[in-house]
Amino acid sequence: MFQQAIRVCAIALACALCTAARAQSNNELEEIRNQIRALKDAYESRIQALEKRLKAAEDAAATQKAAAEEAQGAQQAAAAAQAAAATAPPPAAASAGSQNAFNPAISLILMGRYANYSQDPTTRTMTGFLSNSNESDALGPRGFSLGESEVTMSANVDH
Repeated sequence: MFQQAIRVCAIALACALCTAARAQSNNELEEIRNQIRALKDAYESRIQALEKRLKAAEDAAATQKAAAEEAQGAQQAAAAAQAAAATAPPPAAASAGSQNAFNPAISLILMGRYANYSQDPTTRTMTGFLSNSNESDALGPRGFSLGESEVTMSANVDH
């Protein structure tokens, strides 16, 4: 019987603690909800302030663009008036050419070579080929040598 009483008390105590725990968690949940609402309100106010600043910046940019287009139109009109008022003759054809019209164009192309052979080219023989007196010339001399080169000059003869 005593054990039964202990069991009943334990069950009653467990039920009481559950409702107390539920009540406490409800209060905590309500606090968390209030904090979330406060954060939402703060973010909403920040977003609205940023949207206002963006709108003001867009309006200022549109105003500046319109002013720039208006100024550009005025400049174009002034330039057209100056061009119409100018009565200077067109420049001569000789001065219309490039600044280098009387300077010659000179081009130099050099093809050089450096050769360093492990064998002496004068005594080297090539196997599989008939002996030739110009065989040593096939490799060319050791060291630096100048190969095909080209010099080109062009200029206007007459203006």
